[in-house]
Amino acid sequence: MENEGQQESRGEGCARGKSWPVNQRLPGFASLFSSDQARRIDRAPMFSGHRHPTWVPLFGEEQSLHAGHYRLEQSVRLIADQKDGTKWLAAKTAKLLDLDDVNNASAAMAEIRAFGGLIEAGFDVKPEVETDKPTPDFTATAEDQRVAFEVAAKHQDHEQDELQGRILDAMRGNGPVPTGVEHSVHQGRRVSVSMFVSEHQPGGRPDPKKPNDSVQTNLISRVCAIKGSERQIPDDKSAVLVVDFNDFGGPLAPHTLIDQTAAVIAGHHGFTSGALWYAFYGWKGAPVFEGSKRIRMEHDGRFRMRGEHSSKLSAALIVLPEHVVCFENPEAAFPLAEGTRLRLARFPWFDLKHSVLQWQRGDVEQQLELDRRMIATLDARFDDIRWG
Repeated sequence: MENEGQQESRGEGCARGKSWPVNQRLPGFASLFSSDQARRIDRAPMFSGHRHPTWVPLFGEEQSLHAGHYRLEQSVRLIADQKDGTKWLAAKTAKLLDLDDVNNASAAMAEIRAFGGLIEAGFDVKPEVETDKPTPDFTATAEDQRVAFEVAAKHQDHEQDELQGRILDAMRGNGPVPTGVEHSVHQGRRVSVSMFVSEHQPGGRPDPKKPNDSVQTNLISRVCAIKGSERQIPDDKSAVLVVDFNDFGGPLAPHTLIDQTAAVIAGHHGFTSGALWYAFYGWKGAPVFEGSKRIRMEHDGRFRMRGEHSSKLSAALIVLPEHVVCFENPEAAFPLAEGTRLRLARFPWFDLKHSVLQWQRGDVEQQLELDRRMIATLDARFDDIRWG
């Protein structure tokens, strides 16, 4: 913490009077908070070994900021220029300050990024008024098509939060080392180094009693189930689910997810099924590869479900720190129009090569068929391709 004499170099919040030093790399985002509010975030306790989600864009050094944080800055500026934009931002500030459930802060940042990203992409964006009736977060118009956008921030499994909290307690001498965590102490002449080594599965730890439970299948099922009831999705127009992973797991975890948007990943230790691809395009009985392991998917992906469970979504937008990927639903009752698709391709950090888009009729089906053929071949020759 820097003292008051250093406040000038870090800037100040929007309140009058004595300021609380904040990071001026993101001045627009910082302007949402008074000095008292910034102080609350700076003094907030650690949550499962991590700072409050709002702390990083407010106080983090340059090396701790990524593109997702800078998109917050750009989004705040764009939203503030909209009619009633400052009022909308003020309403989100309460969630950004939530110290009881930090996931609310992550959700608010996800909504700000989505709102600003849609504006930058060229949509006419209108936030929906919250009522007792479930409604999407935004309605965005491109050319003649109105599209509903529902935003969800994906967080890691609660058991992983608890594990990180118990490790932090053990590091502070406030509890035992959790089962499965390696702890060693290296004593030097003047200092001692205490090390903790543990495995983390942000999508949930596999249950050894369930034969088809694994790191990948857990993440697949949890992503597939996001906003699964689709109560906020209208029945009469196109809709996009925006899934923001910027606060998924620890600081590094979200950056590893771009490969998971591919059907299959090849690595030094074998083939791995892409969890995000499978969450939308996988099917019951599909092989899920994890190096030397192969198990079967126990449910259909979001866009493969039929009957009463059939998705009303036109597409999903996967928002990662430095990539934004769009998966279109080939069975959508209200598919995206060409003008909407072109604007989504202008969304900040849009990743064209990992997206599955219906540029011409049948494109998505053909691309998925190629992926399914690859998966079927790897499945049939699994004994020849697995490592170990």
